Order: sequence, then structure tokens, then C-alpha cells
Amino acid sequence: SPETVLFKKGSTLYNLHRARRAIVARDRCVIVEGYTDVIALHQAGIEYAVATLGTALTVDHLRTLLRFTQNAYLAFDADRAGKAAAERGLDLISAAGNAAVSVVVLPEGLDPADFVVKEGPEAFEHLLASAVRLEEFCLRERVKRFNVADPKGKAAAVDALTPVFKAITDPVVFEEYVRMAADLIGVGIETLRLKIEAGRMYNYSFARECHVPTVRVDARLEREHELLKTLLQFPDPAVSRARELLEEH
Repeated sequence: SPETVLFKKGSTLYNLHRARRAIVARDRCVIVEGYTDVIALHQAGIEYAVATLGTALTVDHLRTLLRFTQNAYLAFDADRAGKAAAERGLDLISAAGNAAVSVVVLPEGLDPADFVVKEGPEAFEHLLASAVRLEEFCLRERVKRFNVADPKGKAAAVDALTPVFKAITDPVVFEEYVRMAADLIGVGIETLRLKIEAGRMYNYSFARECHVPTVRVDARLEREHELLKTLLQFPDPAVSRARELLEEH
């Protein structure tokens, strides 16, 4: 379905209206990519599942869910597309604050619907118990791309991890993941920390140099744009709204 003024895919979650009581009761929410995944999970008794509407998980999605629970699980297909979808959640780490966002690692070739039909709801609950925090998942997936037995591979892996560490704001959590990453790559903790901090400073300086001035839109153009959208999407009530806009002008 196309987006409208009232229907925004980036902030709407499929089945949330039915799942929210179970989300509050169990203090957890499972986020999947497909409607069939939600249906299969609910039929199996996993009633705290919701799905995005064909889009990546957004900050608005997460903020909506955090009204009901501080524990969110991303259960995407266990293929490259699913892993890429989970990594896109990196932008959500900062927005999550103290909330726990974890990735459910499914067996290769199975999506949540396939898994729960084949293995049952208890097995799915066990997967949730062994879920990996999003920060750790992103760290491990990025390190896998490089040959860390080679010095240049180590350097490239460290560079790839900088965006992950930029998203981690809690100093205790930051230190724990620095230790983990240093062990994964095979570099000293202090060396890794200095490299990460250097990357942060570079990005900050680059952002200041490349700052783009905010473009201010004329208020009249904004009203005209809103009027056109209303006429196209809601032709019947558009007349009364048009009068309001014209009176404001």
C-alpha cells in the first residue's frame, strides 16, 4: 500500500494492536520481516510478535515499541539479506538508550515461520534466550569480512568497527565491547581504543567542515504543498481543509 498523510510505513508495525498486551505481559517483543512470520508465531502461541511493513526497522518503530517493553528481538531470515537487515539496526543502538535490542540467530535456510512450524514454540523461546545483543552481532559480522591473520586485514577490520562503537554511548558497555573486539581481531586493547577514538575525532572534524546549511522552506509553500496533498489523497473533505489553509494565508 502507498504511504499517505495518515499511513506511514516507517512508524507503523503490523499486528501491534493485537500484540501489545502480550508484549507488556511478557516484557519482550519479537520483530520479524514478514506478515506470514507474525501469523505463524501467533498460531504457535508467540503472541508478542510484530512486523515491519516491507521497510527496514526505523527509530520511530523502536520508539513505538519502547513504550511497551525495553526488550526487543530482531528475528530476520537467516540469510545474507536477513543479516544485512539486522546490521541496518545499528543506527538504532543510540536511540535505544538502556533498552536491550538483540538479534535472534536462526538456522540457515529458515525464516521465523519455518522454524516455529518445524521445531515448535519452546525451541523458538530457546532461541530468544540465546539471542545476541545487536552491538555484538554487528561487531562479529563485520570482523568476519576480513582476514585478521594479516596485519592489513586487522587494520581494515578495526576501521569497519568504528561506526559500531560510535553508536555505543554507555562507557561501561563501550569498554566491554572494546575488549571483545580486541580479542576477535587480535590487537591490543589500548591500540584498538586509540584507533576508535581517532576515527571518532576524524568524523567529527569532517562533519563540521562539510556542514550543509539548513534550507528554510517558505511558510506559504508549505501550506500550498499540504493543500495539494489533501486534494489528491482526500478529495471529499479537501474543501473544508482548503478553506482553513486559505484563511491562514
